[in-house]
Amino acid sequence: VVLQGREEQPSLTPRKGLVEYFKSPLATPENDHKIYADCTFAIFCKTGPENFCAISHIPVLGLNYVEISCITPNGRCRYFPKHLWDRREKKYISWRDLIKRPCFYDMGAVAFEEVDYVDLDEKEMLQALKEFLPMLSLPFASWMQYSPLQQEFKASLHPLHLDAYHTLDVPCDTYLNSDKFC
Repeated sequence: VVLQGREEQPSLTPRKGLVEYFKSPLATPENDHKIYADCTFAIFCKTGPENFCAISHIPVLGLNYVEISCITPNGRCRYFPKHLWDRREKKYISWRDLIKRPCFYDMGAVAFEEVDYVDLDEKEMLQALKEFLPMLSLPFASWMQYSPLQQEFKASLHPLHLDAYHTLDVPCDTYLNSDKFC
């Protein structure tokens, strides 16, 4: 496991197989490329290094994604966005509701509604990983064989949903079927 990041990345307890690359004097653009040259897949929050995966055709599991109106297209990506909590209504916003609301277009410091972003819990991350791992052995075309919920998600989008509409990447079923939306 290679932790990319910046200086503000907190250190983790040292363990076998964990490389805190962000601290290394070897952290260079050339070595960034070498990391991705041999990797099988990557797990990211929404961050710049996922561009290496898009360029190198490396599958990505996106966890705690935000700003899903703006997605780096990969073709072999499944993501599980952070949950959005509506402060006014005091409930989680389902994906079906989210795509109809202004907060879908929140970008950086630009917020259109009073919502809180809620990190995934460990159970959700593990469920997303279990959904993602069997896909790694599939050919590229199979990644577009969406589940019924993913098909519903894609069919619900309009070109004004920007990247979410145009990209082949879709949310994990574990997100689309989250019990937090009940």
